[in-house]
Amino acid sequence: AGMFVRLSIGINSHSQQQRYRLAEIIGVKDPYKNYKADGKPCTKGLELRFGKSTHVFGIDRISNSPITEDEFEEWYASAKECDIVPTAEQLEPIAERAKSDRPNQFYYSHSVINDMVERNRKAKRPAVLARNKMELQVALQDCKDRGEDEKVKEIEEELARYPEYEKQVREAKAPSMKYHIAHLNQRNKNENFATAAAYGRAIIQHQDSAGPEKPDPF
Repeated sequence: AGMFVRLSIGINSHSQQQRYRLAEIIGVKDPYKNYKADGKPCTKGLELRFGKSTHVFGIDRISNSPITEDEFEEWYASAKECDIVPTAEQLEPIAERAKSDRPNQFYYSHSVINDMVERNRKAKRPAVLARNKMELQVALQDCKDRGEDEKVKEIEEELARYPEYEKQVREAKAPSMKYHIAHLNQRNKNENFATAAAYGRAIIQHQDSAGPEKPDPF
């Protein structure tokens, strides 16, 4: 309790991007419900607070990626309005407890980092590339916190290659996109032709059923 997490709260309807919110951990509820987190059965839920509201969420909704400045500002404004902004004295023991728990956290070895780099080179979809980038950013912060300068340099160099990776993914996707557009255009053309033909047949049938044209009375 007292620590903070980055919670996934759905898709932004305008940008179609994933939305996140910084929330304070109030406690752990067990049992919460049966679900899977990282492919493993889980029954625990985190009771989180944002402003005056509290709610229990599955840990599969928690992101490992760093919070953004906008997310912090949103939380701070809400906490300040409710007069629940923690003081430095309140946060200090929580920070010390987090440091003492650090040996139990995931360790980014050279082999793990190399595997992440290899996944970038094989990525064929923008979504996969974006996910890998977030993982690298988490690894970068972890290595900075540990003072592992060699790994920090390696990850920063890999992150600097992202514009090149993104360009490669776009170029590889372009031929497929052109094919789909051409296929869609041809399908629309065929449908338009079929509609026009059906309309023409309907006119002919109507004229046939109306009989011979009557002379103009004027």
